[in-house]
Amino acid sequence: MKKMKKFFAVILSLAMVLGMSITAFATEAGTATQAAGKITVEGLTKEDTTVKIYKVVSWNEAQSKWEAEAWAKDHVDLTKDPVDIDWDALKDVATDADLYQSAKKVSNGTAEFDNLGIGAYLITANGITTEYNVMGDFTYDYDSDNLMVPAQKTISAKASDYTVVKTFKNGDPDKFVKLGDSIPFVITTTFPSYEDGTDNRTFTITDTPTGMKITDIKVKVGNDDLQAGTDYTLDKTLPSTEAVTVNFATDYIGTENTHAGKL
Repeated sequence: MKKMKKFFAVILSLAMVLGMSITAFATEAGTATQAAGKITVEGLTKEDTTVKIYKVVSWNEAQSKWEAEAWAKDHVDLTKDPVDIDWDALKDVATDADLYQSAKKVSNGTAEFDNLGIGAYLITANGITTEYNVMGDFTYDYDSDNLMVPAQKTISAKASDYTVVKTFKNGDPDKFVKLGDSIPFVITTTFPSYEDGTDNRTFTITDTPTGMKITDIKVKVGNDDLQAGTDYTLDKTLPSTEAVTVNFATDYIGTENTHAGKL
């Protein structure tokens, strides 16, 4: 079998990922007048990400009650106190026709939605290599008179799926390559983040060559070239015809999700 040398590179985009917000809503008798609410979504990767917002429940101040939006009513139980909302089901049925505001396309890791009335909102986010869990939050709080007022809320996005993309670094080579040719590849994936209190913070990437030999590995996070033996280690000595795993160092991963959002 012919063996061709292969150059193996890894580029990592980072995501700060925390738990999905699932919120319950209680019924109050009064509402104060105040500026509109706001929801900020943080922890997105710094890749092109589309973030959408849908209003699920509104507050009818005149009648002092919650009202489900028409598109969402089959997945909202207003008879419960607090109101019960099936966020996952809503994500499956939501369409662009149900958007409360225009979708936000961001690449800085944060999306903001202003001028929100008191209510419950569904938020979805999808990036190039990252999909996120459904998010839901409410936009009210209580003032000193125990009346509901619009509130500003922050949601930390949690990735539900990471895509690993492997491409030729210099474009697809000729169909036929000569024995001994070096073919550089790039593997792009998402560097995970970890919830507070996580003790075992590990991250590895493995590549398995087929009819080739891995001769060199370079690891890059954001604009930083990582140092072998310090920032990461390999489980094989190069060159290798077997699978090679990149193990990120515990000190590099850290405890503060320092690398979140980098490309």
